[in-house]
Amino acid sequence: MKKDIEELIKAIKEQVQTFLLDAGDFYPFGTCIDRNDKIKPVSAYLNDDFPSSLELISMLEKRLKEGVQNGDFKMGVLVIDVTVKENNINSDAIELHFFQPNNLEDRQYVKYITHSSYIEFL
Repeated sequence: MKKDIEELIKAIKEQVQTFLLDAGDFYPFGTCIDRNDKIKPVSAYLNDDFPSSLELISMLEKRLKEGVQNGDFKMGVLVIDVTVKENNINSDAIELHFFQPNNLEDRQYVKYITHSSYIEFL
């Protein structure tokens, strides 16, 4: 499973880099490893073309939890662009909110620095 997690995080970082270099930020999004070991995006459909991040997070959390609980996903990850504060210094980061069968709520933070042509993940 560790190799699966590493591949999933690699795919997430590639997607985050694309979003950040293209638009400078991104809406929360979901990604999963399905029951066939494929990395796939997870969508949430809302009536509004421009939903709030909180609405999107709520819908994605629900979809990821349900997917894991019913066996559609081996693992799901909600990805959120956040700011973390350490020693009174703010840093850009992505929050990875993991959903797994035996652990439905685990979070990891990956700080990043935006350069002109790439994102440096720390």
